[in-house]
Amino acid sequence: MVPVTNDVEPRRIGFFLVPGFTMIALTSAIEPLRIAKHVTGRLLYDWNLISMDGNPVVASNGLELPTDLAVSAVKSHPLIFVCGGLGSHDYDNRTAFAWLRRLDAGGSTLGAICTGSSVLAKAGLLKGYRCTAHWENLAGLIERYPDIDFTTELFEMDRNRLTCSGGTAALDMMLTLIAQDYGDDLAAEVADQLLHERIRNRHDQQRRPLRNRLGGGHPKLLSVVALMEENLEEPLGYGELASSVNLST
Repeated sequence: MVPVTNDVEPRRIGFFLVPGFTMIALTSAIEPLRIAKHVTGRLLYDWNLISMDGNPVVASNGLELPTDLAVSAVKSHPLIFVCGGLGSHDYDNRTAFAWLRRLDAGGSTLGAICTGSSVLAKAGLLKGYRCTAHWENLAGLIERYPDIDFTTELFEMDRNRLTCSGGTAALDMMLTLIAQDYGDDLAAEVADQLLHERIRNRHDQQRRPLRNRLGGGHPKLLSVVALMEENLEEPLGYGELASSVNLST
């Protein structure tokens, strides 16, 4: 067991659930916090689930999760994560946006899990920050918000903005947060409990390398597929793809 002093005040973390949020991303974020208590015997993190009205929220897998608080009851908070998922890019709740902006003005650190980044972006809270989102949504976000520095990283921790790409990336982001708060030894012990053999850093890739996904392939074919993936919103024509690798159509 990793020793932690008895005078530690738990770090409070709120998770704002957007309808259709991704369950695996949320649980990947919360479980390291729970296990930190298990291995130290101390409540190092205290968390709550927040929804617009305090009622349960349905995840993308159809499961309904009860919440602890409505946004109206949260006047301030040290750290809030927006938990997104399917359809979050269309989320348009002005009350939620105003609430997030008030938290930011009050000094809150804001984060996003999976496509929660699109909610923060629409609320005008990511300009000037380095951030990320799930690879499937990145091209659209980059096109929609050219003034935001979206990256392909697994997660980003830029000053008072913490964003991750979704899925199990939330696990690595939280383990990194635990390491920052209480040291590498505790983060490693929590990772062991999770059977997570390596804490990935933010530069680890979101997806398997293209060569592995295609089962190998000619370098020019790999280049063409990579170019196609980079232009999903406005697909390139056959002629453009062929000329990019000096081949005929």
